[in-house]
Amino acid sequence: MVSDNSIIVADIGGTNARFAIAAIVNGEIELSFKHTFPSRHYASFELVLKHYISHLPSCPNSISVAIAGPIDSDTVTLTNLDWSFSAQRLRNEFNFVHCKLINDFAAFAKAAPFINIENNYVIKQQKAKQGNLLVLGAGTGFGVASLNCEGRHNRVISSEAGHMLLAPRNNYEQALVNELSAMTDHVSIESVLSGNGLERLYLCIANLEQVHTLPLSAAQITDSALEGDELCIKTIEQFLTWLASVCGDLALAFKTQGGVYIGGGIVPRLKQFIDNSKFCEVFTEKGKMKRLLLPVSITLITQADVAFLGAAQYHIEDTGE
Repeated sequence: MVSDNSIIVADIGGTNARFAIAAIVNGEIELSFKHTFPSRHYASFELVLKHYISHLPSCPNSISVAIAGPIDSDTVTLTNLDWSFSAQRLRNEFNFVHCKLINDFAAFAKAAPFINIENNYVIKQQKAKQGNLLVLGAGTGFGVASLNCEGRHNRVISSEAGHMLLAPRNNYEQALVNELSAMTDHVSIESVLSGNGLERLYLCIANLEQVHTLPLSAAQITDSALEGDELCIKTIEQFLTWLASVCGDLALAFKTQGGVYIGGGIVPRLKQFIDNSKFCEVFTEKGKMKRLLLPVSITLITQADVAFLGAAQYHIEDTGE
């Protein structure tokens, strides 16, 4: 049953369109009617939303949507999918009273203070500290946001930092960037730290190592690394090294003290490689600013539905419901 105070929450990316019903029960956000649809099977967001609503016994009058793309006023265009829609259009077509569109990593940041660390995977353990939180993650793209906790009220800072240039730390990484430049005209963080990026990185490392290989999907690279393939292991290790360095750069950029939270669909499958890597060492290798990063914790988010919780929290704060 869908209760009167329920809302639709959605997490929309280039790969999947995920939906649920969120309701406040005894002061906690509870989720039900969860469904996931392949985004590319639908020509528009409106069509997949109609499909989801058809699974419900009744339709709530409010929706809060976390989207993998920048929000321009009340209009959004997904970064890695040819969808564009507006809050007003959704209100008109579906008779929603409240309609909130937010960046997916802004939703992640909003949910961060409510994340139970014990339900996730701690990469770098530190004593809990008050301060700004950084959330980021690799999936179809690379998302970044921060929760600024310096004022009286926490404030989410959205960003498109995934499209910043990727910085090489040594000659080997510079050689990889040179290889990547032949594949893409803008060697951004996202061009490596994403599903497609992992595939590019594999081919670049093969070229540098002078190993003849066929292209592999991100899933195949991960599976082969887990099975012991040396080239795939080297690819995963370089992927994690660059991720650690980027985490450190962004932690400094957003003056992060309260912790770094890593989400997305790729990194949770790489836990065993993180354990054997120099992730924490690379994260703190920032010259004179190393002292600022040493006390910062890093948590890999393995629990599901964080974007749903953030989307619901935005609705609660906006409406007071």
